[in-house]
Amino acid sequence: MKVPLKRKHASGNGDDESSPAKDICIASAPTNKTFAHLDDAVTTHEVRIPKHQAKRQKRNKVDSDNKLKCSHCNKKTGLASTYDCRCGKKFCSEHRYAELHNCCFDYKKQGRLELLRNNPIVRAEKLEKI
Repeated sequence: MKVPLKRKHASGNGDDESSPAKDICIASAPTNKTFAHLDDAVTTHEVRIPKHQAKRQKRNKVDSDNKLKCSHCNKKTGLASTYDCRCGKKFCSEHRYAELHNCCFDYKKQGRLELLRNNPIVRAEKLEKI
C-alpha cells in the first residue's frame, strides 16, 4: 500500500512555505493486528535500482538456482538426473545410494519408528489362575 506524502522543498532556512511541494511515495509495511502499535514506526521505503543492475541481480539469482551439482563428486547434474537424499543433499546417479555417499541419515531408526507407528502392540488380558 503506497501512501503519497508531501515534502517541502529544502531551502536554506527550512521555513519557506512558498516553495513547490514534491510527492514522495513510501510503501508502508503490511498491517498486522498483533503488531498494530509498531505499524506507525515501521515503514519500508521504495528503492529504485538501475535497469542494468536489476538484470544482473536477476541473472545471478537464476544462475544460483539452476546449479544442480552432486554433493559428493561436485559433478553437474541435470534436472532429471538429480536425486534428493533424506540427509538433505543432492546427488548424481552414481552417488544416489546412501552407502556410496556416506549418508548421515539413520535409516534403521526411521524404520523402527515407522514399524512402531504402523503396528501397535496387541496383548490379551491376563487370565486368572485356577
